[in-house]
Amino acid sequence: MDQSLEPFNAAVVILQESIKYLPKNRNLIALTILPSLLLSSIFFLIFNFFYRGHSSVPFGILLFVYITSILAFNSISLFSIIATILLSSISYTERKLSNKGFLLLVLNSSKRPFIWISFALAVVCPFLLFLGDYLTFAADLPQQGILFFWVLYYFSSIVWDLGIVISVIEEDFLGMEALKKAGKLIKGKMVQGYILNFIFVVLPVVLSIQGFRIIRDHKWLLNETIFVLFLVNFSCLLRFLHFVAYTVLYFQCKKNHGEEIEFLG
Repeated sequence: MDQSLEPFNAAVVILQESIKYLPKNRNLIALTILPSLLLSSIFFLIFNFFYRGHSSVPFGILLFVYITSILAFNSISLFSIIATILLSSISYTERKLSNKGFLLLVLNSSKRPFIWISFALAVVCPFLLFLGDYLTFAADLPQQGILFFWVLYYFSSIVWDLGIVISVIEEDFLGMEALKKAGKLIKGKMVQGYILNFIFVVLPVVLSIQGFRIIRDHKWLLNETIFVLFLVNFSCLLRFLHFVAYTVLYFQCKKNHGEEIEFLG
């Protein structure tokens, strides 16, 4: 086998394992995905309704709806990520849980990821302030600014996302400790992480941009609201698969470093 193809084959194996383990807990899959899709769709439609008719809505109400929608969507996303990681871990370790037991596990495991998010904001916000001059420059050159942040996100999110997985599964690691452990675990699997990121981050963005171009040029094909609603649901499914794959990558990294696999549930 060509050595240069090994990382691609390893990434394919991760995707295959991600798909293989999920059918073992069909009820938990539905319990994880359906609420996320439903609630995300509802909040998008509410947001879109007020956005379309913003001229007749008082500014205070409009601001309240915007902030509430953003907070609600982010909260839904975070709980969905936690549930996805736990579901993937349970399936990978071939454990079984009732729906009630799974919900309790999600609630009990939520504290560490919330601390992780707080840590991430504490790191990112000063970084954005530090880049204030560049952001002003990027406003005049939006394409360069967007490209810069996408490249930054693409290369840094491997460790960050693995850190989220660690903060959910391992009780003793959160914040900086989870980030440090993620950096150690990913050694030897970094290329596979880049390939997974390309699949789950870059390709969807390219497809979305192309989709908006088609709608802009052929508005008779599809209503823009329907297309964006489709993108919202597609992003939820993609986020689900993304963290399933990263949980499998986490366990492979553990094996690669000779660490014991922890059991949940």
